[in-house]
Amino acid sequence: MIVFMGLDPGVTGAICSVSSDGSKMTISDFPLEGDSTKGRTKGTGKKIQAQGISNIIKTIADYNNVKIKDIKCYIEKSQAMVGDGGVSGFNYGVNYGILFAVLSMSGVTFSEITPRKWKTEFGLLNNKKLGIIKDKADSVYMAAEIFPSRKDFFMRESKRAKLGYVLNHGRSDAMLIAEYCRRSHDRA
Repeated sequence: MIVFMGLDPGVTGAICSVSSDGSKMTISDFPLEGDSTKGRTKGTGKKIQAQGISNIIKTIADYNNVKIKDIKCYIEKSQAMVGDGGVSGFNYGVNYGILFAVLSMSGVTFSEITPRKWKTEFGLLNNKKLGIIKDKADSVYMAAEIFPSRKDFFMRESKRAKLGYVLNHGRSDAMLIAEYCRRSHDRA
């Protein structure tokens, strides 16, 4: 059996996996340096814990009863975003480098994938000529549609939120990247 993994880099990103038959899934937020036990804190300067990522990869292999070499992974290709400040861009690059290093050293077979490529698969690209504008919420709704049994991982109920729930686009993007990895392997 092969397990497919997707990584959405960044402080609010996640690492997700789906088995080749789609019966087993995992969803994990990135463990961050200095995280409190009360939950994640948003802000600059947060770094992903390399050992924590390594432990998640081992847990995914154990949960699926496979060897690490049987995990195929796509990591969203790092890119500078318009409007990002220098510190923010630097921190993103550091975290991307940590993920890249952990994957390289762990023995996981991985490739980079552009957002354009995986978003095309799920109809999540903007088309300004046609007036189609997609945002981060669209990836959450798509992930919830494809994985309805895991909807609560992407959309958490909250009485304080305007819509009655909070969206987690890091998890949904990572899950869609893992699903893209699985689909592209099936087509090969």
